[in-house]
Amino acid sequence: MKKIEGVLTAIVTPFTDDSRLDTDALDVLVDRQLEAGIHGIVAAGTTGEGSSLLDDERRMLFERVMRRVDGRALVIGGAGTNSLHGTVRCLHMARECGLDGALVVTPYYNKPTPDGLAEYYNEIMRQVEIPLVIYNVPSRTACDLTPDVLARIVDNPLAVAIKEATADMARVIEIHRDMGEKISILSGDDFTFLPLLACGGSGITATSANIDPAGMVAVYDAWTSGDTSRALELQASLMSLYRAMFVESNPGPVKHALAKMGLIRPVIRAPLSMPTPASAAKIDAAIARYLD
Repeated sequence: MKKIEGVLTAIVTPFTDDSRLDTDALDVLVDRQLEAGIHGIVAAGTTGEGSSLLDDERRMLFERVMRRVDGRALVIGGAGTNSLHGTVRCLHMARECGLDGALVVTPYYNKPTPDGLAEYYNEIMRQVEIPLVIYNVPSRTACDLTPDVLARIVDNPLAVAIKEATADMARVIEIHRDMGEKISILSGDDFTFLPLLACGGSGITATSANIDPAGMVAVYDAWTSGDTSRALELQASLMSLYRAMFVESNPGPVKHALAKMGLIRPVIRAPLSMPTPASAAKIDAAIARYLD
């Protein structure tokens, strides 16, 4: 596949009041992203509550997003679980649905050794031929995929990108220096979007792009055109939004914001919950400029 770069929106999974997949709302969300010039959609990731989806729901989500996007942007599907068998099953599903690639988080809860982690990724690439975005988010998984472990994976051409959610720019520079010709580096934290680009990164999978896709695309366009001052100005203007989207566990805040904007119902699956009134007030203040 072509190099993964730009702004990929980690899209929420909208539900009906009885917690079924809301395909009509999903279509609206995807269309809104495409109209803003987004470079890709990540479905069933953390923001998309991928760990709460049943297999038939995941397949329905993949198929619906692929049909709606219709080749106008990349589509990456969340396929990581904490078991080899479960991940391979989801990867087969992503491949059958024709997705451009799959996002595979490090196995949570298991706390694998470096040897186990390297073997896990190499084994799933032996079993399923689909481009992988490796997802490193130690704050959620209790597992850190360090650059030395990544180096044992990236020789496989199916390993096309890493989503780094450590906010460690020294690590990003190291990965870019040693492996940048083999793998794209994507920010996994909205507030590190511009810093990561400056350290050799290629783009972001963004939660806040659910709210302001055009604003995040503008940051990327300014940076890639060489207008670094404009990129910094735009990034700074989005910081209050970034902070609000993570005032509580993702995706509660972004779902509250989208519901406030009239785009989805305020429904999230347990064990997550919608934001408290105090957090909701902070979110409302941050998104006031996006409300009609």
